[in-house]
Amino acid sequence: VTNKPVPVGSEGGVQVSSALKMNGEGWVGSVAVPAFSPLSEKFAVGGLSSVPTREFVLACAELVAVFDRLGVTFQIASQDVAEKKTNLLKEDVLSASPFVQDLITNDEKEDKVCVPEQSSRMLHCLKRMLVFVAALMQKLVADRSLSLYTCAAEAYSETLEKYHSTAVKLVIKGGLWFLPNRSNFLKAINETEDSAEASMAKFIPMINPMIDELERAFAPWENRCLK
Repeated sequence: VTNKPVPVGSEGGVQVSSALKMNGEGWVGSVAVPAFSPLSEKFAVGGLSSVPTREFVLACAELVAVFDRLGVTFQIASQDVAEKKTNLLKEDVLSASPFVQDLITNDEKEDKVCVPEQSSRMLHCLKRMLVFVAALMQKLVADRSLSLYTCAAEAYSETLEKYHSTAVKLVIKGGLWFLPNRSNFLKAINETEDSAEASMAKFIPMINPMIDELERAFAPWENRCLK
């Protein structure tokens, strides 16, 4: 499938963040890996009970760089991540839930896991976004012949679609045709085919154990999380 590139900024229609231009590295290697590496180390020691809420939320907030470069189709995802970041970094939330596991455990005590506006539901949202970005990037590096449209459509279908209403699904699936092309997207996150593949080889082993544990923790309430 060939999809039309969407101009998103300067440098030949590609928007590249100033931070990425300064250090000359791609988003995965210079932002995602450093953000999640210390969390992975802490997780290895004591699971989600050892992963600080503040650091985890700030790491997930870095996902906005990917959503922003997917164009207007995923603008709502960027806004959603920013909103969850603001709410979960409030002092009262961090005081009550200094570690990621606490966000779930505290709501579990009142049978409010994944209830709208609860901290656990906001955590679940960040988890979904992380899973989508991981799926998207894995598909891109697994087969260089695939278009961004194909990778994004498959990643969306596998990770986010089940959480969306019919109206939202139609908007997103229609908007996928206006994604930038594969080459422009990689340039926008300052990656090459080779650098993305090398960095993802480091990134995925860091985040997969945390994602798996989050999914196990939320499993008893998954039906509620779907609403």
